[in-house]
Amino acid sequence: MKLLTSFLLAVLTFTFSAQAADRPAGTGNIAVVDLKKVFDGYWKTKQADLNLKDEAGKLDKTRKDMIEDHKKAGEDYKKYLDGSTDSAVSPEEREKRKKTAEAKLQEMRQIEESIGQFDRSARTQLGEKQRNMRDKIVTEIREVVNKKARTAG
Repeated sequence: MKLLTSFLLAVLTFTFSAQAADRPAGTGNIAVVDLKKVFDGYWKTKQADLNLKDEAGKLDKTRKDMIEDHKKAGEDYKKYLDGSTDSAVSPEEREKRKKTAEAKLQEMRQIEESIGQFDRSARTQLGEKQRNMRDKIVTEIREVVNKKARTAG
């Protein structure tokens, strides 16, 4: 955020100095804009932040559901693993339960990979949306500042 603010401040400074270079000496006005204050106070920024938080909440709910599936698979795995060592059942049944436990373990690993992939994807998706939102809003602010600079002289 500091890098973005510094960059935009530099762009605005360059814009104003370039406009000042077009005018004869002594006729220019200099204006300073606190871009952070304008950006944070802009209603579209607040609306976009709410939208991002809403989407993050939905993604978090999906992630929690995936974690719940992982826990359930873990419980099933433990149940089948305990059943595979039960001496009260036939050796064929123990072998069957052991294979089922191995399948559940494989399912757990797949769910873990899915959760990791989902986390990376969600983080990237939210980051891109936030970046696009900020770029769009900063562009709007710059347009308004440039328009005001042209009309005010």
